[in-house]
Amino acid sequence: MADYALHTSPDEDTALAWAAGTEDPASYLDARIHALLKGYLDEYRLSLVVVPAATVATAYATASPTRQAAVLVALGITPTGVPA
Repeated sequence: MADYALHTSPDEDTALAWAAGTEDPASYLDARIHALLKGYLDEYRLSLVVVPAATVATAYATASPTRQAAVLVALGITPTGVPA
């Protein structure tokens, strides 16, 4: 695991505290960063598949829900649902 330092401007720090509400700003930011990185991780895992991405996408789109779930498990991807 790697540790990264993040430097914020005074305005960014104020906005972060406002967004976190009653939650610790550092914990709030940590959770948001992990949510952001999840998308990168999913794309990275897909890039490791030896089958062309278009083939995987087509097979996934036409598969049964059970088969789709198996593909997600095999790729290590957690579905996030439809974005709001």
